[in-house]
Amino acid sequence: MLLFYAFDKTSKANYLIPSDKCADLLHKIFGSSPDGIEKALDLIFKKDKRDKLEHRHLAEVGKSFEKAYTILEAMQFSEGILQLKHLEQQFNKQQS
Repeated sequence: MLLFYAFDKTSKANYLIPSDKCADLLHKIFGSSPDGIEKALDLIFKKDKRDKLEHRHLAEVGKSFEKAYTILEAMQFSEGILQLKHLEQQFNKQQS
């Protein structure tokens, strides 16, 4: 989901939002459950959802960021990396 976020932001498509419509489309692309996708979108876009994350979930999110950075770095996609860093900062503010 984080890779798709980086592509969405850099392309200025701005399609990703926490909605059933978006979750259904991403379900068709990724094959993941629409509910799981919608929860991931909620974490990305809704501060109150990030506030409620437990420490172990924050660790899982951190691993997801690491994987996404690895892929974006291999692609040499610096603009995508910047978008992801901005989002990661929002998550890190929640831990403070």
